[in-house]
Amino acid sequence: MSFDITVLNNFPILTTERLVLRAYKEEDAGPLLKLRTDPLAMKFMDRDPFKDRVESLKFVREKEADRIAHKGISWVVCKKADEEFMGDVAFWRLFSKDHRAEIGYSLRSEYWKQGYMTEALRAALSWGFEKLGLHSVMADINPENNASRQLLLKMGFMKEGYHRENYFYKGEYLDSEMYGLIKSDFVTKI
Repeated sequence: MSFDITVLNNFPILTTERLVLRAYKEEDAGPLLKLRTDPLAMKFMDRDPFKDRVESLKFVREKEADRIAHKGISWVVCKKADEEFMGDVAFWRLFSKDHRAEIGYSLRSEYWKQGYMTEALRAALSWGFEKLGLHSVMADINPENNASRQLLLKMGFMKEGYHRENYFYKGEYLDSEMYGLIKSDFVTKI
Protein backbone atom coordinates (compact mmCIF):
# COMPACT_ATOMS: atom_id res chain seq x y z
CA MET A 1 0.00 0.00 0.00
CA SER A 2 1.28 3.48 -0.75
CA PHE A 3 1.21 6.48 1.53
CA ASP A 4 -2.12 8.34 1.24
CA ILE A 5 -2.16 11.68 3.06
CA THR A 6 -5.71 12.34 1.79
CA VAL A 7 -7.12 9.99 4.44
CA LEU A 8 -6.65 12.96 6.80
CA ASN A 9 -9.30 14.92 4.90
CA ASN A 10 -12.04 13.23 6.94
CA PHE A 11 -11.37 12.50 10.59
CA PRO A 12 -11.22 8.73 11.23
CA ILE A 13 -12.99 7.64 14.41
CA LEU A 14 -11.45 4.43 15.75
CA THR A 15 -13.09 1.97 18.12
CA THR A 16 -11.73 -0.86 20.22
CA GLU A 17 -13.34 -3.19 22.71
CA ARG A 18 -13.44 -0.53 25.45
CA LEU A 19 -12.48 2.72 23.74
CA VAL A 20 -13.41 5.33 21.16
CA LEU A 21 -10.64 7.40 19.60
CA ARG A 22 -12.17 10.60 18.27
CA ALA A 23 -11.28 14.15 17.29
CA TYR A 24 -10.63 16.82 19.86
CA LYS A 25 -13.60 19.06 20.70
CA GLU A 26 -13.49 22.41 22.49
CA GLU A 27 -15.15 20.75 25.49
CA ASP A 28 -11.98 18.66 25.89
CA ALA A 29 -10.00 21.74 26.95
CA GLY A 30 -10.98 21.27 30.61
CA PRO A 31 -10.11 17.57 30.93
CA LEU A 32 -6.96 18.14 28.85
CA LEU A 33 -5.91 20.88 31.28
CA LYS A 34 -6.39 18.41 34.13
CA LEU A 35 -4.12 15.91 32.34
CA ARG A 36 -1.50 18.50 31.41
CA THR A 37 -1.27 19.78 35.00
CA ASP A 38 -1.12 16.35 36.70
CA PRO A 39 2.43 15.99 38.07
CA LEU A 40 2.34 12.19 37.57
CA ALA A 41 1.23 12.42 33.93
CA MET A 42 3.72 15.21 33.21
CA LYS A 43 6.70 13.59 34.94
CA PHE A 44 8.35 12.28 31.76
CA MET A 45 6.71 14.57 29.22
CA ASP A 46 9.54 17.11 29.55
CA ARG A 47 7.19 19.96 28.75
CA ASP A 48 5.77 22.70 30.93
CA PRO A 49 2.28 22.06 32.30
CA PHE A 50 -0.46 24.13 30.71
CA LYS A 51 -1.03 27.39 32.56
CA ASP A 52 -4.78 27.66 32.07
CA ARG A 53 -7.83 26.67 30.02
CA VAL A 54 -6.89 29.22 27.32
CA GLU A 55 -3.63 27.39 26.65
CA SER A 56 -5.45 24.06 26.66
CA LEU A 57 -8.06 25.34 24.19
CA LYS A 58 -5.29 26.66 21.92
CA PHE A 59 -3.75 23.15 21.88
CA VAL A 60 -7.14 21.61 20.98
CA ARG A 61 -7.54 24.02 18.06
CA GLU A 62 -3.96 23.40 16.88
CA LYS A 63 -4.61 19.66 16.65
CA GLU A 64 -7.47 20.18 14.20
CA ALA A 65 -5.41 22.69 12.20
CA ASP A 66 -2.56 20.17 12.02
CA ARG A 67 -4.86 17.52 10.57
CA ILE A 68 -6.33 19.90 7.99
CA ALA A 69 -2.79 20.96 6.98
CA HIS A 70 -1.75 17.27 6.80
CA LYS A 71 0.92 17.79 9.48
CA GLY A 72 -0.42 15.15 11.88
CA ILE A 73 -3.47 13.64 13.52
CA SER A 74 -4.46 13.48 17.19
CA TRP A 75 -7.14 11.32 18.74
CA VAL A 76 -8.78 11.81 22.12
CA VAL A 77 -8.93 8.48 23.94
CA CYS A 78 -12.35 7.98 25.57
CA LYS A 79 -14.19 5.20 27.31
CA LYS A 80 -16.71 3.72 24.91
CA ALA A 81 -19.37 3.59 27.62
CA ASP A 82 -19.46 7.30 28.49
CA GLU A 83 -16.91 9.05 26.22
CA GLU A 84 -14.98 10.27 29.26
CA PHE A 85 -11.71 11.96 28.28
CA MET A 86 -8.83 9.69 29.31
CA GLY A 87 -5.89 10.96 27.25
CA ASP A 88 -4.69 11.16 23.69
CA VAL A 89 -2.61 9.45 21.03
CA ALA A 90 -1.20 11.17 17.97
CA PHE A 91 0.89 10.89 14.89
CA TRP A 92 2.03 14.37 15.74
CA ARG A 93 4.64 14.64 13.03
CA LEU A 94 4.40 13.14 9.53
CA PHE A 95 7.26 12.59 7.11
CA SER A 96 5.33 12.06 3.87
CA LYS A 97 8.35 11.42 1.65
CA ASP A 98 9.55 8.64 3.94
CA HIS A 99 6.09 7.21 4.74
CA ARG A 100 6.99 7.71 8.41
CA ALA A 101 5.38 9.30 11.45
CA GLU A 102 6.33 10.13 15.01
CA ILE A 103 3.87 8.94 17.63
CA GLY A 104 3.10 10.40 21.03
CA TYR A 105 0.58 9.56 23.73
CA SER A 106 -0.56 10.55 27.19
CA LEU A 107 -3.04 9.13 29.67
CA ARG A 108 -4.56 10.43 32.88
CA SER A 109 -2.76 8.71 35.75
CA GLU A 110 -5.91 7.15 37.20
CA TYR A 111 -6.13 4.99 34.06
CA TRP A 112 -2.58 3.67 34.13
CA LYS A 113 -1.86 -0.09 34.27
CA GLN A 114 -5.30 -1.09 32.96
CA GLY A 115 -4.34 -1.77 29.32
CA TYR A 116 -6.08 1.31 27.93
CA MET A 117 -3.04 2.79 26.20
CA THR A 118 -2.09 -0.61 24.77
CA GLU A 119 -5.57 -0.75 23.21
CA ALA A 120 -5.45 2.85 21.96
CA LEU A 121 -1.92 2.61 20.57
CA ARG A 122 -2.68 -0.66 18.77
CA ALA A 123 -5.72 0.96 17.10
CA ALA A 124 -3.79 4.08 16.04
CA LEU A 125 -0.86 2.05 14.71
CA SER A 126 -3.17 -0.30 12.79
CA TRP A 127 -4.88 2.70 11.19
CA GLY A 128 -1.53 4.33 10.40
CA PHE A 129 -0.14 1.28 8.68
CA GLU A 130 -3.34 0.15 6.94
CA LYS A 131 -5.09 3.41 6.00
CA LEU A 132 -2.40 6.12 5.96
CA GLY A 133 0.10 3.72 4.42
CA LEU A 134 2.94 4.27 6.85
CA HIS A 135 6.05 2.17 6.46
CA SER A 136 7.48 3.06 9.87
CA VAL A 137 6.73 4.89 13.10
CA MET A 138 9.18 6.43 15.53
CA ALA A 139 8.87 7.32 19.21
CA ASP A 140 11.12 9.48 21.38
CA ILE A 141 10.90 8.86 25.12
CA ASN A 142 12.57 10.02 28.30
CA PRO A 143 14.96 7.16 29.22
CA GLU A 144 13.56 7.08 32.76
CA ASN A 145 10.05 6.30 31.50
CA ASN A 146 10.06 2.52 31.83
CA ALA A 147 6.27 2.20 31.39
CA SER A 148 6.45 3.91 27.99
CA ARG A 149 9.42 1.75 26.98
CA GLN A 150 7.53 -1.43 27.89
CA LEU A 151 4.47 -0.28 25.95
CA LEU A 152 6.52 0.38 22.84
CA LEU A 153 8.31 -2.97 23.10
CA LYS A 154 4.95 -4.72 23.46
CA MET A 155 3.86 -3.14 20.14
CA GLY A 156 7.00 -4.41 18.40
CA PHE A 157 9.10 -1.22 18.50
CA MET A 158 12.85 -1.69 18.66
CA LYS A 159 15.33 0.61 20.33
CA GLU A 160 17.12 2.47 17.54
CA GLY A 161 19.22 4.91 19.44
CA TYR A 162 20.15 6.82 22.52
CA HIS A 163 20.84 10.53 22.24
CA ARG A 164 22.90 12.02 25.02
CA GLU A 165 21.91 15.49 26.20
CA ASN A 166 20.05 16.29 22.97
CA TYR A 167 17.07 18.03 24.58
CA PHE A 168 17.26 21.25 26.62
CA TYR A 169 14.53 21.67 29.23
CA LYS A 170 14.36 23.67 32.44
CA GLY A 171 17.99 24.66 32.34
CA GLU A 172 19.46 21.22 31.74
CA TYR A 173 20.28 18.89 28.88
CA LEU A 174 18.26 15.68 28.87
CA ASP A 175 18.84 12.38 27.10
CA SER A 176 16.36 10.77 24.68
CA GLU A 177 15.75 7.16 23.82
CA MET A 178 14.57 6.51 20.26
CA TYR A 179 12.35 3.63 19.16
CA GLY A 180 11.16 2.56 15.74
CA LEU A 181 8.56 0.21 14.36
CA ILE A 182 8.23 -0.97 10.78
CA LYS A 183 4.95 -2.29 9.48
CA SER A 184 6.10 -5.89 9.08
CA ASP A 185 7.23 -6.03 12.74
CA PHE A 186 3.90 -4.64 13.96
CA VAL A 187 1.85 -7.01 11.84
CA THR A 188 3.61 -10.02 13.35
CA LYS A 189 2.95 -8.70 16.90
CA ILE A 190 -0.83 -8.25 16.66
